[in-house]
Amino acid sequence: MPPPTPLKRLSGFLNRRPAPRSLVALYLSVRFRCLVSPAAKIDYPLSVRIGRGSRIGACHFIARSGQIEIGADCEVQDGVVIDTQEGQVRIGDQCRIGSYTILYGLGGIVVGAQSSIAAHSMIVASSHSFKGRKIPIRDQASTAKGISIGRDVWIGANCVVIDGATIGQGCVIGAASVVRGNVEAFAVAVGCPARVIRVREDA
Repeated sequence: MPPPTPLKRLSGFLNRRPAPRSLVALYLSVRFRCLVSPAAKIDYPLSVRIGRGSRIGACHFIARSGQIEIGADCEVQDGVVIDTQEGQVRIGDQCRIGSYTILYGLGGIVVGAQSSIAAHSMIVASSHSFKGRKIPIRDQASTAKGISIGRDVWIGANCVVIDGATIGQGCVIGAASVVRGNVEAFAVAVGCPARVIRVREDA
């Protein structure tokens, strides 16, 4: 049997113990032919897959009991937090995730290719039940329906996407909007909660 390659030896090391950020960044950059910042904090790097040519800034990935998949030629900017929370977070090719955006993936999050999510947005694929008044809300059951964001979607800054939401292909979500339920393809939606104000048409 041939001796293990340096990359396999490094993979085994990372699988056994926490490693310096710079070492994790080097491992992911070489393995997937992408660029991961040495300042990125990536917990459980063996559960992270990054497409070729993607650029990962000083963000925080947590894939304790799930998987993070980022497509090719994506940009994940500084301050982004992606926490699988036992779910799956899948981001398509050529996507852009703006600074300090947070994705919690308990119910699963799918972001279609060529989509952009502007800075300080929150995408949360879970929610708390609050029916009982005698039990603290944090101790009550949670739901996790999942979130689906289509291809070529633009989500403005400071938006919130709530568990169970589906955003169709080509949608534009105005800044500071709160999205729940379904938004039809190519719609422009704004407000809290977000309401469709028009549908995009070809020029």
